[in-house]
Parts: sequence; C-alpha cells; structure tokens
Amino acid sequence: MLHFTVESAIIFILQPYEPSMTHLKFRGATPEVLNESTILIIEDSRVQRMMLRQAFENLGFKNIYEAEDGKKGLYKTLEVKPDLVILDINMPVMDGFKYCQYARYNAELKNMTILVQTGLTDLQHKTKIFESGATDFITKPIDLNEIASRSFVNLERALHVKKLETFTARVSQDLESAKKVLESTLPNSDTINSLKSKYKIDLAAEFKSSNEMGGDLWGLEKLNETQLAIYCIDFAGHGLDSAPNAIRAHSILTTHENKPSKPGDFLVWFNKILTDLLPVGNFATMFYGIIDTKEDILSYATASCPSPVLLYKNSFPAKLLSGAGYPLGATKDATFETESVPFKTGDTLILYSDALLEVEMKNGEILGEDRLVDSFEIFTTQEKFDSKKSLENFLQNFYNEYGNNLKDDLTINVYHRML
Repeated sequence: MLHFTVESAIIFILQPYEPSMTHLKFRGATPEVLNESTILIIEDSRVQRMMLRQAFENLGFKNIYEAEDGKKGLYKTLEVKPDLVILDINMPVMDGFKYCQYARYNAELKNMTILVQTGLTDLQHKTKIFESGATDFITKPIDLNEIASRSFVNLERALHVKKLETFTARVSQDLESAKKVLESTLPNSDTINSLKSKYKIDLAAEFKSSNEMGGDLWGLEKLNETQLAIYCIDFAGHGLDSAPNAIRAHSILTTHENKPSKPGDFLVWFNKILTDLLPVGNFATMFYGIIDTKEDILSYATASCPSPVLLYKNSFPAKLLSGAGYPLGATKDATFETESVPFKTGDTLILYSDALLEVEMKNGEILGEDRLVDSFEIFTTQEKFDSKKSLENFLQNFYNEYGNNLKDDLTINVYHRML
C-alpha cells in the first residue's frame, strides 16, 4: 500500500520546477553562487519550510538552514552568518520585524540580505518592513520562480560584497604592515635622546600621513663628534604613490657609505640616484643640512623645499632660509649650492612639509608662508625652551585656528640648540 504524506506530496509537486533551472542559471545562478552562498529559511510553517528548501535544493544550492521562529532564527543567523535570509513576518516567539531589528544591531550582519515573505500588501505594512531592516519583500502566496530570481540577484550582489570586503581587509592589512615599515625608518625616541645627550640638541618631530601611508621622510646621521646631518624629504603625491619612494630613499641614505660631505654636493649625488630610480614624472623636495656644534654653524642645501625657519634666541620675527633649487629626480645634471648661517645655542631650526602651507583657512584662502611663519612666534614665548612642548602647543593652536584638514602628508621637525 502506498503511503503518501504531505511532505512527499510537496516534494512531488516541486519537481516541475526543475526544468526551469536552465533559465534561472542564465539569470545569475553561477556555480560560485550555488556552492558558496548560505541560505537560512525562517518560517513557522513546516510545510512552507520544506517547500522552500526543496526548491532551493532543486536549483543546486548546497548550504541551506532552517529555523521555526525569529528567536531560533537569530541564533542560527549568528552561527552560520547566512548571505540570504528568507523570512516570514508573522511567527510565534519573535516575529519577523523583531528579528530584523536585532539582526541589524550586529555589525557583522549589516550586508546580509533579508527577503521577507508577507501576505500584507498595504503601504503602511510595506514601509514597516523596510524600516525594520529588510532588504526586499515578496507577497504570498509564494511564486517559486519569483523568489528564486530575487534570491539569485541578491546572492550575486552579496558574493561581490563579500569579495570586496575580503579584498579590502587584505589591502588594509598590507597597508598597515607597509605603514609600520615606513614608520620604522623614522628616528625613534632612543635615537632622539642619544642626539640630545651627545650634541645638546633638543629635537621634536611630528609625522602624520594624509591617508594610510605617507611619502614624507626625515632623519639624522651622526657624522662625527661635533657634526650632525639632518634631512627632510617630501616625495610628490601621497599614500601608495609616494610611500615606496620614501622607503627606497631611506635605504639609499642608510646603506651608502662615503657620501659627499658638503650639503650641495650631497644633493648632487642623491639627485643622480633618484633620477634613475624614480618613475617618470615623480620627484622629491628636500632639505639637507649639517649642524656643527663646535663652529655654531648650520650649512645646508635645498631642493625646492618649503623655506626653513630660523628662530634666533629671544628674537622675532624669524629668519627665512631659501628653499629654492631643482626638485630631486627632475634632471640628472642639476647642481645645488651649499649655504651657511650662524646656529648658536638658544637658536631653533624648524623644517616642515608644504602640507602646512597649503591648509585652507576658514575664509577659503590658502594659509601661505607669511601667515605660517607668524604662527611660529609661539616657539619664542617660553622661558625655558622645550622642543616637544613647544611643538605640541604650536600644533594645538594651529588645529584650533585652521582645523585638522590637511590635504597632504605632514612633517615638522624642531631642532633647538640647548644652552
């Protein structure tokens, strides 16, 4: 005797949908969607759950889960992280509205597709469905071709979003690693403290990239017992455009021996290397100087950098040094002159990138060199000079006045000859 249950009847009835798979695959049911997508059916009617499950299995989906009410559905959602939820609205324990609200509280589920099935079609009900966090809805009685088509469209989108999130996470991780490499090239606190002790120079520095990575580079090199080389470089562009160039430059500056001793000759040497190294159209600006604590002199050369600022002891306005010169990497035959100025105890040298010059003021004008130099007066107002504290005060006043809307990488170095 043949026993014909409700469940077997439903399965039998669903078989006619199988021939339509070819059409639905054309609409987007790629093997990737079928194999990698996870579907959760939350429906209190066992018959409806079976019907939907069988339909999706017939279409080739591999990962299908079920729950009989909103509460169990929420637990299952947190467990399997479905790409698509087929959700009934009217259920015991927790209805579909509550489920949507709780699901959307979880940041991990923000991109999950929730496809609501409902028998209510008035405007107020539809509005409530979307306000609760649903992605889309279909009306009962369910048309399996319609629910399949909408599912394919949403699952294809979900797959693209998942790939994008995976790619973004990988890129972010790579950028964070690269950023740490770049930051490791900058002088650390031990180096700065050693400098302070050996040369009686109080140094403070601020470096801030405009996005994940920066193209600015600054550093120090102890030449002998009384001479300290300092430099500040700004590669054109920012982020991924310029950061690799900064890392290459650091490698060159720290591995080459017998570099030229005069700043002008040094820039000639460095420029020839960068011209061969940098891609066409890339260039860098640079300040390279030598502080001689015995002779109380700063000798320096510049390559199209912002004007260095000298603050003499108990004196203002500041002295602007010329930052003129060819940018590095522009032409291999460029020459650079060495200049010298007094740099005695109590004097302060400030180097900075052009991010400070290009900041936009509240009236829409660019800050510019004159206004920027005027703001450096704060460095002369302390009874006992402290480079770190002075720089912190300057940056606080600067951001309060002009906002933290820098459009390029920021570097600022303060070198103070201690009394």
